[in-house]
Amino acid sequence: PHHLCVFLPLLGIYVVAVYYRPGLDLDVLTDLLSVLEKRPLSNRTSFVIGGDFNRHLDSPEFDELLCLFDIFDMTLASDPSIPTFIGRIGSSTPDHIFCSRSLSVSSFTAPSRHESNHLPCCLSLQVPSSICAPHH
Repeated sequence: PHHLCVFLPLLGIYVVAVYYRPGLDLDVLTDLLSVLEKRPLSNRTSFVIGGDFNRHLDSPEFDELLCLFDIFDMTLASDPSIPTFIGRIGSSTPDHIFCSRSLSVSSFTAPSRHESNHLPCCLSLQVPSSICAPHH
């Protein structure tokens, strides 16, 4: 698995980009979430975790993913009906974005691009002022 984590201190949000190869056990994701959970958090800390999970809607693996994020009070923010992968034999949605329930999704798109067979996942969020870190 590959991860990239960025902390946005003024918003109190961790943004994590992930890649999981097909068939990878979710124990690796559980380890990532456990590490994030152990970071110094406040009641204003939120998470956005997205990328190529290689889990498809209506599969037991996707249901397992939903349950795992639910344990960490996170929900699916992307739209699994919008394809994020365009292949020679069709399209699918292996890419997903999950976020803390404290964040509100304004929009999700996967604009068509030609640089890759994976489309970019674009999410707009509304961050409640109650979770924003105070400005100094």
